[in-house]
Amino acid sequence: MSIEIRQVSMNYGAFAALQDVSLQIQKGELIALLGPSGSGKTSLLRSIAGLEAVGQGQILFDDTDVTEKSTGERNVGFVFQHYALFKHMNIFDNIAFGLKVRPRKSRPNKAEIRERVEHLLKLVQLEGLGDRYPAQLSGGQRQRIALARALAIEPSVLLLDEPFGALDAKVRLDLRRWLRQLQKSLSITSVFVTHDQEEAMELADRVVVMNKGRIEQVGTPQEIYHQPANEFVYRFLGRVNQVQTEPFAADAPIGYIRPHEVKLAKHAVDQKSIPSIITHIHAIGPIVRLELARPDKEELLEAELSIERFHQLDLKLGETVYAQLSDVIVFGEKEPKQRYVNAAPAVYGARSVHADA
Repeated sequence: MSIEIRQVSMNYGAFAALQDVSLQIQKGELIALLGPSGSGKTSLLRSIAGLEAVGQGQILFDDTDVTEKSTGERNVGFVFQHYALFKHMNIFDNIAFGLKVRPRKSRPNKAEIRERVEHLLKLVQLEGLGDRYPAQLSGGQRQRIALARALAIEPSVLLLDEPFGALDAKVRLDLRRWLRQLQKSLSITSVFVTHDQEEAMELADRVVVMNKGRIEQVGTPQEIYHQPANEFVYRFLGRVNQVQTEPFAADAPIGYIRPHEVKLAKHAVDQKSIPSIITHIHAIGPIVRLELARPDKEELLEAELSIERFHQLDLKLGETVYAQLSDVIVFGEKEPKQRYVNAAPAVYGARSVHADA
């Protein structure tokens, strides 16, 4: 089922949770709503579910206006961050709950309910656990049960509100991979909220970056990372250094560069090489992060390189190295039709990125 959001706005008193939001989601897509706290991502998800009434605008499922319809009428499955399982019910009854409370005319018989629940337990790889209670399961298992319960009603749309936020890192990683495979095998249109950039980039077909109730950019993970629409998107995704485009000019424009784009050498390569002192070394598996301090300024720079390159350079704490910033990005407000263009020669090795009008 496709979803279309048309100029939706929502207010909580004087606070504008959503401001003129428009978005099209294709049938079978897995969409991530990504943004900082208060960006509007959960409000948008809840408006799709029918859990929050929109102030203005429309929400359409397969070209049918569902703006005024209840959650039940929209036939959506909703998975919460903290599972929301019924503690007094066993796992079987938790999954079957949505089927048992249907009106008698549309309610499956007991045999059909049992067959569907057993199928779902197998689907989420927890067959044989129907007689247990939520307290007897791990966090990862409980979240799978919550997902099975959402799928039991055969929803047209699956909505997930930070589904892995309450889990530890290893379980979260395993469930991300599992959910991606499950969603594709079911071909169900899915939207999930997350503040975890890595989670959004790994799981989603497209990512919707939100800020202050508005959509900043919609695109594939590759598009939003390598072709950010504006300064907010660039700074929100991943680690960023803020630097002057002319390293030794006090009034030079401010630009940005990611740590892995900072090139290091033991000796100055040219007159634009920046002498920097290594103040911290942090090795993370195959990656080494260095914190660098410029002796001529109160300015820190972060560099990231492979463990092989780190050993090749034989870098040590307190040593002076020379940084080259040849891929700085400068954001402007004009020329909205171009993403990446060569900057004027006066700007140090920069690319200029312009926001959409």
